Amino acid sequence: VYRCVNANVTNAERVPNGLKFNGVGGGAVWPVARQGQTRRYQFANYRFTLVATVTIDALPKDASPVLGAGLEGPGDTKLLGLSYDKNRQWQPLYGAAPVSPTGSWELHKKYHVVLTMADRQGSVYVDGQSLAGSGNTIVRGATLPDISHFYIGGPQSNGAPTDSRVTVTNVLLYNRRLSAGEIRTLFLSQDMIGTDGDAGNAA
Repeated sequence: VYRCVNANVTNAERVPNGLKFNGVGGGAVWPVARQGQTRRYQFANYRFTLVATVTIDALPKDASPVLGAGLEGPGDTKLLGLSYDKNRQWQPLYGAAPVSPTGSWELHKKYHVVLTMADRQGSVYVDGQSLAGSGNTIVRGATLPDISHFYIGGPQSNGAPTDSRVTVTNVLLYNRRLSAGEIRTLFLSQDMIGTDGDAGNAA
Protein backbone atom coordinates (compact mmCIF):
# COMPACT_ATOMS: atom_id res chain seq x y z
CA VAL A 1 0.00 0.00 0.00
CA TYR A 2 1.50 3.36 -1.04
CA ARG A 3 2.04 5.51 2.06
CA CYS A 4 -0.03 3.17 4.24
CA VAL A 5 -3.43 4.03 2.73
CA ASN A 6 -5.46 0.86 3.12
CA ALA A 7 -7.82 -0.56 0.52
CA ASN A 8 -11.42 -1.58 1.15
CA VAL A 9 -11.50 -5.26 0.13
CA THR A 10 -14.58 -7.44 -0.50
CA ASN A 11 -15.02 -11.15 -1.28
CA ALA A 12 -11.32 -11.96 -1.44
CA GLU A 13 -8.69 -14.21 0.06
CA ARG A 14 -5.04 -13.46 0.64
CA VAL A 15 -2.40 -14.98 -1.60
CA PRO A 16 1.35 -14.25 -1.57
CA ASN A 17 1.85 -10.54 -2.41
CA GLY A 18 -1.81 -10.01 -3.30
CA LEU A 19 -5.45 -11.05 -3.31
CA LYS A 20 -7.68 -13.55 -5.08
CA PHE A 21 -11.22 -12.30 -5.73
CA ASN A 22 -13.83 -15.03 -5.51
CA GLY A 23 -16.98 -13.91 -7.31
CA VAL A 24 -19.83 -11.45 -6.91
CA GLY A 25 -18.63 -8.10 -5.63
CA GLY A 26 -15.02 -9.24 -5.39
CA GLY A 27 -12.57 -6.37 -5.59
CA ALA A 28 -10.63 -3.67 -3.79
CA VAL A 29 -10.94 0.11 -3.71
CA TRP A 30 -8.09 2.46 -2.76
CA PRO A 31 -9.38 5.93 -1.83
CA VAL A 32 -8.05 9.12 -3.39
CA ALA A 33 -10.61 11.94 -2.96
CA ARG A 34 -12.56 9.60 -0.69
CA GLN A 35 -9.85 10.01 1.95
CA GLY A 36 -11.41 13.34 2.93
CA GLN A 37 -9.06 16.06 4.13
CA THR A 38 -5.94 13.86 4.10
CA ARG A 39 -5.44 13.09 0.43
CA ARG A 40 -2.22 11.11 0.22
CA TYR A 41 -2.90 10.21 -3.43
CA GLN A 42 -3.56 13.82 -4.52
CA PHE A 43 -0.73 13.53 -7.07
CA ALA A 44 -2.87 11.07 -9.06
CA ASN A 45 -4.95 13.94 -10.44
CA TYR A 46 -1.81 15.11 -12.25
CA ARG A 47 0.13 11.95 -13.05
CA PHE A 48 0.45 8.32 -11.93
CA THR A 49 1.42 4.80 -12.96
CA LEU A 50 -0.52 1.84 -11.56
CA VAL A 51 1.06 -1.61 -11.96
CA ALA A 52 -0.26 -5.10 -11.16
CA THR A 53 0.24 -8.75 -12.05
CA VAL A 54 -3.14 -10.21 -13.01
CA THR A 55 -4.37 -13.79 -13.51
CA ILE A 56 -7.91 -14.40 -14.80
CA ASP A 57 -9.35 -17.43 -13.02
CA ALA A 58 -12.70 -17.88 -14.83
CA LEU A 59 -14.43 -16.82 -18.05
CA PRO A 60 -16.76 -13.86 -17.30
CA LYS A 61 -20.38 -13.63 -18.44
CA ASP A 62 -19.87 -9.96 -19.29
CA ALA A 63 -16.95 -7.56 -19.39
CA SER A 64 -15.35 -7.49 -15.95
CA PRO A 65 -12.90 -4.85 -14.63
CA VAL A 66 -9.25 -5.62 -13.92
CA LEU A 67 -8.10 -2.28 -12.54
CA GLY A 68 -8.47 1.42 -13.11
CA ALA A 69 -9.20 4.90 -11.78
CA GLY A 70 -12.71 6.09 -10.96
CA LEU A 71 -13.93 9.70 -10.86
CA GLU A 72 -15.73 11.55 -8.10
CA GLY A 73 -19.34 12.45 -8.90
CA PRO A 74 -22.66 10.76 -9.73
CA GLY A 75 -22.75 7.36 -11.37
CA ASP A 76 -19.88 4.99 -12.00
CA THR A 77 -17.64 7.16 -14.17
CA LYS A 78 -14.18 5.83 -14.93
CA LEU A 79 -11.20 7.83 -16.12
CA LEU A 80 -8.83 5.06 -17.20
CA GLY A 81 -8.98 1.30 -16.89
CA LEU A 82 -8.83 -2.20 -18.30
CA SER A 83 -11.48 -4.94 -18.42
CA TYR A 84 -11.59 -8.46 -19.87
CA ASP A 85 -14.56 -9.96 -21.71
CA LYS A 86 -16.18 -13.31 -22.47
CA ASN A 87 -14.60 -13.32 -25.94
CA ARG A 88 -11.19 -13.44 -24.26
CA GLN A 89 -10.26 -9.95 -25.35
CA TRP A 90 -9.08 -6.90 -23.44
CA GLN A 91 -11.26 -3.81 -23.19
CA PRO A 92 -9.18 -0.69 -22.43
CA LEU A 93 -11.00 2.44 -21.30
CA TYR A 94 -9.75 5.96 -21.99
CA GLY A 95 -12.23 8.43 -20.53
CA ALA A 96 -15.26 8.83 -22.79
CA ALA A 97 -13.38 7.75 -25.94
CA PRO A 98 -14.78 4.46 -27.32
CA VAL A 99 -12.17 1.78 -28.04
CA SER A 100 -12.85 -1.61 -29.62
CA PRO A 101 -11.81 -4.79 -27.77
CA THR A 102 -8.22 -5.71 -28.56
CA GLY A 103 -5.65 -8.46 -28.10
CA SER A 104 -6.41 -11.72 -26.33
CA TRP A 105 -6.00 -13.34 -22.94
CA GLU A 106 -5.88 -16.89 -21.59
CA LEU A 107 -7.22 -18.38 -18.38
CA HIS A 108 -4.73 -18.95 -15.53
CA LYS A 109 -1.94 -17.04 -17.28
CA LYS A 110 -0.17 -14.17 -15.52
CA TYR A 111 -0.30 -10.75 -17.20
CA HIS A 112 1.66 -7.64 -16.31
CA VAL A 113 -0.82 -4.73 -16.50
CA VAL A 114 0.15 -1.06 -16.36
CA LEU A 115 -1.97 2.11 -16.47
CA THR A 116 -0.32 5.51 -16.88
CA MET A 117 -1.61 9.08 -16.95
CA ALA A 118 0.15 12.43 -17.37
CA ASP A 119 -0.39 15.59 -19.40
CA ARG A 120 -4.09 14.63 -19.65
CA GLN A 121 -3.21 11.51 -21.66
CA GLY A 122 -3.75 7.89 -20.62
CA SER A 123 -2.18 4.61 -21.72
CA VAL A 124 -2.72 0.92 -20.97
CA TYR A 125 0.00 -1.71 -21.28
CA VAL A 126 -0.18 -5.51 -21.09
CA ASP A 127 3.08 -7.44 -20.86
CA GLY A 128 5.12 -4.41 -21.82
CA GLN A 129 3.11 -3.57 -24.95
CA SER A 130 0.73 -0.62 -25.25
CA LEU A 131 -2.87 -1.42 -26.21
CA ALA A 132 -4.88 0.31 -28.94
CA GLY A 133 -5.89 3.81 -27.91
CA SER A 134 -2.90 4.44 -25.66
CA GLY A 135 -1.89 8.09 -25.68
CA ASN A 136 -5.50 9.27 -26.04
CA THR A 137 -6.53 12.48 -24.30
CA ILE A 138 -8.66 11.38 -21.36
CA VAL A 139 -8.99 14.73 -19.56
CA ARG A 140 -10.67 17.50 -21.53
CA GLY A 141 -11.23 21.12 -20.63
CA ALA A 142 -9.25 23.29 -18.26
CA THR A 143 -9.95 21.45 -15.02
CA LEU A 144 -8.02 18.50 -13.61
CA PRO A 145 -9.79 15.18 -13.00
CA ASP A 146 -11.09 14.51 -9.50
CA ILE A 147 -10.11 10.87 -9.02
CA SER A 148 -12.14 9.35 -6.21
CA HIS A 149 -10.43 5.95 -6.07
CA PHE A 150 -8.36 3.28 -7.74
CA TYR A 151 -10.18 -0.01 -8.20
CA ILE A 152 -8.73 -3.51 -8.46
CA GLY A 153 -11.05 -6.25 -9.59
CA GLY A 154 -14.67 -5.26 -9.75
CA PRO A 155 -16.64 -4.43 -6.61
CA GLN A 156 -19.13 -2.68 -8.93
CA SER A 157 -19.59 -1.83 -12.59
CA ASN A 158 -22.37 0.49 -13.76
CA GLY A 159 -23.78 0.42 -10.24
CA ALA A 160 -24.15 -3.37 -10.05
CA PRO A 161 -21.84 -5.95 -8.42
CA THR A 162 -19.61 -7.84 -10.85
CA ASP A 163 -18.61 -11.50 -10.77
CA SER A 164 -14.91 -10.89 -10.36
CA ARG A 165 -12.71 -13.98 -10.42
CA VAL A 166 -9.17 -12.72 -10.79
CA THR A 167 -5.96 -12.92 -8.80
CA VAL A 168 -4.06 -9.64 -8.47
CA THR A 169 -0.56 -9.45 -7.01
CA ASN A 170 2.45 -7.13 -6.81
CA VAL A 171 0.42 -3.91 -7.02
CA LEU A 172 2.59 -0.79 -7.25
CA LEU A 173 1.59 2.87 -7.50
CA TYR A 174 4.06 5.47 -8.78
CA ASN A 175 3.63 9.23 -8.51
CA ARG A 176 4.84 9.79 -12.07
CA ARG A 177 4.33 8.38 -15.54
CA LEU A 178 6.79 5.60 -16.34
CA SER A 179 8.20 5.66 -19.85
CA ALA A 180 7.56 2.86 -22.34
CA GLY A 181 11.13 1.68 -21.78
CA GLU A 182 10.71 1.62 -18.01
CA ILE A 183 7.46 -0.32 -18.35
CA ARG A 184 9.16 -2.87 -20.60
CA THR A 185 12.01 -3.24 -18.09
CA LEU A 186 9.51 -3.64 -15.25
CA PHE A 187 7.72 -6.38 -17.20
CA LEU A 188 10.97 -8.25 -17.87
CA SER A 189 11.94 -8.05 -14.19
CA GLN A 190 8.48 -8.70 -12.73
CA ASP A 191 9.57 -11.87 -10.93
CA MET A 192 11.66 -9.64 -8.65
CA ILE A 193 8.69 -7.46 -7.63
CA GLY A 194 7.70 -8.11 -4.05
CA THR A 195 11.22 -9.01 -2.97
CA ASP A 196 13.22 -6.90 -0.53
CA GLY A 197 15.29 -5.55 -3.39
CA ASP A 198 12.26 -3.82 -4.89
CA ALA A 199 11.22 -2.05 -1.70
CA GLY A 200 10.97 1.71 -2.00
CA ASN A 201 10.95 1.91 -5.79
CA ALA A 202 7.27 2.85 -6.03
CA ALA A 203 7.38 6.45 -4.95
